[in-house]
Amino acid sequence: MFILYWGGDTIRKSNAKTSLKDIAYKKIKDIIMEGEEEFTSESSLVALLNMSRTPIRDALHRLETEGFLKIYSNQGIYFWNPTPIEKNELFDLRIAIETYSIRQVPEFTEEHIDYLKKNVENQHLAIINEDYSFFNELDMDFHQYLLEVNGNSQFLRNYRNCRERLMTVRTAKHLLKSQIDSIKELIEDHMRIVEALNKDSQSISAKLLEEHITKGKVPIF
Repeated sequence: MFILYWGGDTIRKSNAKTSLKDIAYKKIKDIIMEGEEEFTSESSLVALLNMSRTPIRDALHRLETEGFLKIYSNQGIYFWNPTPIEKNELFDLRIAIETYSIRQVPEFTEEHIDYLKKNVENQHLAIINEDYSFFNELDMDFHQYLLEVNGNSQFLRNYRNCRERLMTVRTAKHLLKSQIDSIKELIEDHMRIVEALNKDSQSISAKLLEEHITKGKVPIF
C-alpha cells in the first residue's frame, strides 16, 4: 500500500528491513530515474555506491528483467531509452489495466472518494509551490489507488513498472515544469474522474480515464 502523509511537503513510504541487494536496486533505479546518464558499468557502480559486486549484480539482473536496462558483456550497462512506439505501447498497457480495473469495482466508498479528492487538492498545491517531483508522486498515487481499490496485485505490479519506465526518460521535475498548462489540464481530468465514480463507473469514469491516459502518448511519424 502506498502511504501518503498529507501534513508535510514530501511523501514517505512505510519502512521495512532492507537487504543490501534491495538497497543497491533502489540506488541504481534512482540513477536511472534521474535521466542524466545513458550507460554505466559494474565497476563504476561498485565505486559510486561503495558496495560489493554481489548485491549490485543481483540488483542489475532484477532491473534488466523489469526492462529498465540492458547488460552487454564487455560493453557495459545501457539504460532503457524508449522509442515513441515503445512509449505508446506502455500507455496502451496502462489503459487496458486501469480501465478494466475500474470497471470491476462495484462501488467506491465515501472513504475512497475522500482520499482521491484530497489527493487532487494536494496536486493543486504542489503545482502552486512548484514542487513538480511531489506532483509526480501524487499523480502516480492517484492512479495506483484506483488499482488498489480493485485489489489485483498483478495490475499494481504492471502499473508501477509502466509508470517508472516512462519516467526514466527525464526527471519528473524537468519533464513536468515545461508542461505546466498540460499539468493543470491533467489535474482537472483527475477531478472529473473522481466525480464520475459511482455515477456509472462502467462507462463514464472508465472512458474519462482512457482519454486522460491517452494524452500521454506521443505522435508517431
